[in-house]
Amino acid sequence: DQAVLDSGLPKLIPEEEFVDASGNHHILQTIKIPFVTSNDGHKAVLGVATDITERKRAETALQLSEERLNRSLHYANIGIWDWNIQTGALYWSERVAPLFGYKPGEMETSYDAFIAAIHPDDRSQVERSVNACVETGGDYDIEHRVLWPDGSTHWLNESGGVVYGPDGIAERMLGVVRDVTARKQAAQAVLKSEYKYRAIMENASDAILIGTMDARVIDANRRAEELLGYTRNELLKLHATALHPKEDHPTLEAAFHDLNTKGNSLYEHLALHKDGSVINVEVAATIIDYKSEKVVMAIFRDITARKLAEEERLKQAKLQRDTLIREVHHRIKNNLQGVVGLLRQHATKNPALSEPLESAINQINSMAVVHGLYGQDSREHIVLCEMVTAICNSTGGLTGKNINPHVTVTVDTPVRVSKEEAVPLALILNELIFNAIKHHTDDAALVQVDVNDENGGASVHIVTPGSRLPADFDFATGTGLGTGLKLVKSLLPNSGCLLQIKSNDAGVSAELRLSPPVIMPPHSL
Repeated sequence: DQAVLDSGLPKLIPEEEFVDASGNHHILQTIKIPFVTSNDGHKAVLGVATDITERKRAETALQLSEERLNRSLHYANIGIWDWNIQTGALYWSERVAPLFGYKPGEMETSYDAFIAAIHPDDRSQVERSVNACVETGGDYDIEHRVLWPDGSTHWLNESGGVVYGPDGIAERMLGVVRDVTARKQAAQAVLKSEYKYRAIMENASDAILIGTMDARVIDANRRAEELLGYTRNELLKLHATALHPKEDHPTLEAAFHDLNTKGNSLYEHLALHKDGSVINVEVAATIIDYKSEKVVMAIFRDITARKLAEEERLKQAKLQRDTLIREVHHRIKNNLQGVVGLLRQHATKNPALSEPLESAINQINSMAVVHGLYGQDSREHIVLCEMVTAICNSTGGLTGKNINPHVTVTVDTPVRVSKEEAVPLALILNELIFNAIKHHTDDAALVQVDVNDENGGASVHIVTPGSRLPADFDFATGTGLGTGLKLVKSLLPNSGCLLQIKSNDAGVSAELRLSPPVIMPPHSL
């Protein structure tokens, strides 16, 4: 503590673990802040300790999720690559080098080294595909051969896409690579003899369909019958479109486009079972010679379990992310409320500072309300009526009158506030409601706050009974405004927010009309 006083600077204490009275383990992070007491001028140290146990648990859960993903890619023998288009640097996971015939760390990680490892007959095709992906922003999906250092040839399938910077310039390409040599060799073996072809067809663990170039089924194996629920004779009467729901037909058209242009395709499809159920499949298709004609051989692999596992992983990742975000908002709210408490103590001890601190306390409290709303659940937008209600509930105590305004909400659907305008709008509403309570003089009537629908937008109407505006008050010109209303005027957005303040028989009325972009359009709900 003496070191903090001598330096005059805050000091962050390393994370510490402690066990509470119930035996639960906690992790604390502490900051010590030097300050001079207002009573006697002595130096003191203020310590603020934050329990970061849940955050550390969330970080650990995230690390575990990433480790599971890396292990899954490892066992599936799938490599990941990340090419920096600007510098030529090429990162790849440890599974990539073995796919090119090298041990991890042996092969140089650069674009030039990657091109050099490709079979000479395929290099121009790969470079054209890469350039087309960078120039058009389309997907990168190609099969090519590579020459291993021992002279053997292997087939790889690569797919990926371009990542653009904020200026629209392509910065990186990301993708995955897998060894498809076995599949290519199996396709070539089919051409050698009808016997081998039939043996492969009937003993394959994946469903295999043979079709004409206009997508009529002409052959199918036993696994295809099991997967799709049809007999072989029934399948031979069908067109490929009958095996896919309508929503999958665009993908089917894309697959046949690839077949006609590249000779092969690889897509995830929705297959339609005979009983009407839908199956997630991965279809690898290629053009082969079959009885002296060009046909399509399509290998269907049931990936339902894989898709379910991926959906669960994404669900858990989103849950962890939402939990972490809510925790951050919750802690920001708590810290802001702590600051409000400290400022109130200073205002109480120093009456002369009460009035100038009042505005700061009020504004910090409104920001705490916003973070409190974000911390309640995983929604990305704040609902207007919840914001108004929360501000009304918290503002009454700040004035010393302990008056909670009467809130009425008459909206058909929730009105969501845009992220960018949430804090400014909260500050504006906070000032208007704060002033209404502060200047309320009619004990027989409460301050009334109404939230209403209004022609595709919304309005907040605040009435202060028994109050009157100064004779020279003119909000439009800024005449006769106090500090709070001057702040409100400066915070009003250029569009989507209109404020009118006037006196009438009921008292002072402030009406805030809101429309996009301050609030979200109704059709976006």
